[in-house]
Amino acid sequence: MKPEYQRVAYYPGCALEGTGHAYNASTKAVGKALGLELDEVKDWNCCGAMEVKNIHPMLQTYMSARNLAIAAERMGFDTVMTCRLPAIGGMRLAWYDATKVLGAMVEVYEESDLMRRFYRRVAKAAEGWTGENPIRSL
Repeated sequence: MKPEYQRVAYYPGCALEGTGHAYNASTKAVGKALGLELDEVKDWNCCGAMEVKNIHPMLQTYMSARNLAIAAERMGFDTVMTCRLPAIGGMRLAWYDATKVLGAMVEVYEESDLMRRFYRRVAKAAEGWTGENPIRSL
């Protein structure tokens, strides 16, 4: 294992602290057996996978992004690990910090109708954008 990946930020999330506690324990045990140090994300919030999807389909993505920002900006990690329980959120998504190489984060996701709809909204919000006012409504 590369030294830079021997210690990573770990986001357990609400489910792993509650009904999925066995997954959390297993993840930590496997990490330890592999020589992987899991440093829990400080002040993490619920990703909202089950609760907020009916309020706004992308709210859970924004909530998860906050956890990633804490890991990167406050804790200095460029790798965040989580244990995904089956069918939570219904979407597979990961962000990679490629700023050292590409100058930006890279998002990798499993293609779905939800993501296609989201990126259509992003494209529409970007129409005619001049670079001013970086915060736009989707």
